[in-house]
This record gives sequence, structure tokens and C-alpha cells, in this order.
Amino acid sequence: MRKSTFTIITAALSTLAAFSGCSNKGQSGQTAFSPGAISAHVRFLADDLLEGRFTGTRGYDLAAAYVATQFESYGLEPGGDDGTYYQQVPFRSAVRVAGAQSLLLINGGKTTKLVELQDFVLRTPDRVHTKSNVTAEVVFAGFGISEPVINHEDYANIDARGKIVAMFDRAPDAFVPNELAYYASTSYKVQTAVAHGAVGVLFLRTPAEEERVPWQRLTANQERPAMAWRDEAGGLHPGWPEIQGLVRLNRSGAEALFQNSKVPFTDAVTAAEAGKPQSFDLGITVRMSSRSRHHEFSSPNVVAVLPGSDPVLKDEYIVYTAHLDHVGTGDPVNGDPVYNGAHDNAVGTAMMLEVARNFASAETRPGRSIIFLALTGEERGLLGSDYFAQNPTVPRDNIVANLNLDMFLLLFPMTEVVAFGAEHSSLGAVAERAAAQVGLKLTPDPMPEETIFVRSDQYSFVRQGVPSLYVDTGLNTDAAGFDGPTLIREWLKNSYHKPSDEYDPAMHFESGARAAHFNFLIGMEVANTKARPTWNEGDFFLEKFGQ
Repeated sequence: MRKSTFTIITAALSTLAAFSGCSNKGQSGQTAFSPGAISAHVRFLADDLLEGRFTGTRGYDLAAAYVATQFESYGLEPGGDDGTYYQQVPFRSAVRVAGAQSLLLINGGKTTKLVELQDFVLRTPDRVHTKSNVTAEVVFAGFGISEPVINHEDYANIDARGKIVAMFDRAPDAFVPNELAYYASTSYKVQTAVAHGAVGVLFLRTPAEEERVPWQRLTANQERPAMAWRDEAGGLHPGWPEIQGLVRLNRSGAEALFQNSKVPFTDAVTAAEAGKPQSFDLGITVRMSSRSRHHEFSSPNVVAVLPGSDPVLKDEYIVYTAHLDHVGTGDPVNGDPVYNGAHDNAVGTAMMLEVARNFASAETRPGRSIIFLALTGEERGLLGSDYFAQNPTVPRDNIVANLNLDMFLLLFPMTEVVAFGAEHSSLGAVAERAAAQVGLKLTPDPMPEETIFVRSDQYSFVRQGVPSLYVDTGLNTDAAGFDGPTLIREWLKNSYHKPSDEYDPAMHFESGARAAHFNFLIGMEVANTKARPTWNEGDFFLEKFGQ
């Protein structure tokens, strides 16, 4: 049953008052980390009142106001625009106009019309053009990768200038995980196509990708808007004005596209599965058109600062991040249309608030300054973090580390933790020491093929050369009666981005408090160490971004 606004806010604040007033002292002299405070934050942020906290909505603005008042109550300084806790991010959203998308295959005198939602879907509604219409020859470029350094060139035998490029999603499985993630990203593929003169991109899928992401999931997301942030000159990020269409093809559409090719589609799939570079003309012309409606608005990041105590180090900053947005409302599931986002990411936000409260109340203030940043637009493509990382409210070169909290699953008592990115920088050793202090086992990435390190807000900081960590619970637990891998697998299947990701008093908030303590200790050591965190010598991200 939906509760009144007054009831929810009163209950949340009264619970917080009870738990935040604890006088117990934990390690390093800080107030004890409170499971009850984390529970209260999650209960409010994941309530139906906030309607899923979609970027740019009243529900998100309520969440932002809540977080800002918490920061203020801890005595943290405003770190946003004009002496406020808000950094307004200017956005443009784009929504497809239903029935206005068309994709025709022209083969000599024969024209074949593909069916939207059956044969093709938009990769994303066009954020640059409200109307697009392009007719061009199609060339095939394997995975769309052009990197002599790794000896993989998918544009060797084609001229893509003025043409539409067809390419497979993802990247060769033989790539090491972080290379795979970088080269598999839409931004890399489209930017590379633009650099080769392309005017459109058609994305194809291997059988493995079809199994990994069912077609029904892609069609279900067609009604959600695409977003980009706008710079002062009006440019969009991401935004590619040269591209007149980004389309994803189903197997039926891909086979039709290859109907006149000298290489059958099945052979192209086989070569892709073997990781071989490939490029050739498809001998076909495509005409694609689309229409989208644009809307411009702003949505705030919430920014607070704890000034450091060291005369020299206080001008450098550690940034804690947690995304505040979720996916809003959608098709009802069992009559429930609100996608509450309790774990994703009310939990991460609540843990960051506990970290902030403990820093603010610590007997010894950290040497470096600490920024606490609740982010908008993560679910729309890491947009709020990308905006802050490129437009920070402090000097960019003075940001020394990012510690990100996202979708920490409180499904069982936590005994192990994963620090995604630990293998890339000196932050890994800091995480090891912090884990030992709170009695946790630090385990390596259990699913490197999922490339999780580049799929949350820390990656926006990585792209600016900032060493970063993203902390999450491990797969396993020593607690009796809990099958960690099964619980996580079932949650991902049944609750990820669904209405059932909602507040439950049975969530293991003690684990959330322990994880918050762990994150606090990482930040405290970094804040008090004279040397900045560094990328490991020869690291992939150092080579790409750290220079």
C-alpha cells in the first residue's frame, strides 16, 4: 500500500535520528557504522513515492533533495553550483516516434522492407537529429575495431566513406576482459566508424550475444528515452552528428542484409567467433530513416565536500560516488508499475551517506579533502558522472581517486568482497589492507567476461586518468544456510531493473554497514598518504587514459 509523503519522511527521519545519534566508537575513532541508518535511507529512497527516481523526474528531484539535506545535516560543505549542493547537468532526451522508423534493403531493382521490432530496432533514438534519412552502400567491418597496436584491423579491405558500416556487437572473446570492454563499447565502435567516414552503423549479433541478451529485452526498451548531456557550445555527449542512423538487427535482419554477400552470414559469424579481423563490401544498399522527439531539461548531481586538514593535501580530492537515479516506472509486473531500485542503487547511496557521516564525525579529519557525489543519469549511460568528470567543481588535476558504490547486493551475510579495478592501480593494495581490518576476504573479479569495471560510474573517472575502484559483495559467504551464487543469479534474473527490486526489512543491512566501513578505511588511507594513487606500470588503462 502506498504511504503518504508525511508518513514516509517522518518515519525515515525518526529512524535516522535514532541510529545516527549513536555514541559508540568504531575503528579509527569514527562513530559506528549503522545498519539502521542504511535501512532507513533505503526505505525512503526506494519507496513508491519516488516513482523509481528516473532522471529528470519529480521522484528523482525528491531523492536529490533528501540526499542534500543529509549532507547538510552532517555539516558537509556544498560542492555544487553557486554555493549549493547541486551541480545541474543539462540534458537532451530523445524518444522514438512510434511507426516512423524504416529500414529498406535495396538489391538491384528489388527492395525488401524489414519489420521494426521483428527484424530491427534502433540502437538508440537519434539525440542529434529529429529526422534522419540516409541511403548508402553497406560495408562489413567485423567487430568494427581498428587498432594496429593489438594487430586487429577490421577496416583493412573497405572504404567506409559515405557508407553504412555493419559490425558485430561486443569484441573477440580472446581479448583480455578490459580490452574487450573498451573495444566492445558503442562509443568506441561509433567513433571509429566516424573516423573512417561512415554515415550510419548496423549492429549484428553472434549466437552467443543472442543468448546473453534476448531480443525481447531489446524490444522492451524501445520506449525508454535516450539521453546525452549538453556542453556550453550545444554539443552532445554522446552525440555523433555525422551518423544518420544506429540500428541493431535481429538474426532475420542480418541474414537478409547478407543475401548478396560473397561471404555468407554464417561464415562471418564463424570468423567472428574465432576473433578474426574481416572486412568486405556487402553488395547491397540500405535506406534507413527515423524520427525522434527531443526534450531539453536539467537534473542535478548532488555534491558535498569535507575539507581536508593537511595544509598541502587539502587541495587534492578523493571522490566517493553512488548513482541516485533508477529506471522510473514501466510496464506493470504483477500489477506493480514502479521500478523502485532498492539495491540499484538506493543501497549504494545509503552506504555512501554512512561513509560521509562517519568522515564528518571522525575525531581526526582526513588530510585530503573528500567529495561525496550522488549522481544522476547513470542508467542512461553514466551521464552524470561523465559530466562531473569532464566538468568537475574542483580543479580536475586535483582529483586523485574515485571510490564508487553501485548495486551492492544485501542478499546474505557478507564475508568476502570484490574491488573491481584493484588489479589496475595502487588502490588494490589499499583495499587489501582495509579488507583485513574489517575481517573480509578480498577476492578477484569472479566474472571478468562481464567487464563490470567499465559498466558503472567509476569508468567516467578512469577515462579522465583517475585511479578508481568499484566495490561489491563477493559471490560466496561463509554463513550457513546461504547459497550466494544462486541467490545472486536469481536476483539478477527476477529483480534486476524490475519492480521487485524494492525495500525489504530482511535485507542484510549489517553487511551494508560493514561494506561502508570498508570503503571508509580505503578513503581514509588514501586521504592520509602523501603519495597519490598510481596506475600500475604498463596497465591497459594507463596506456589509454593515464597519460
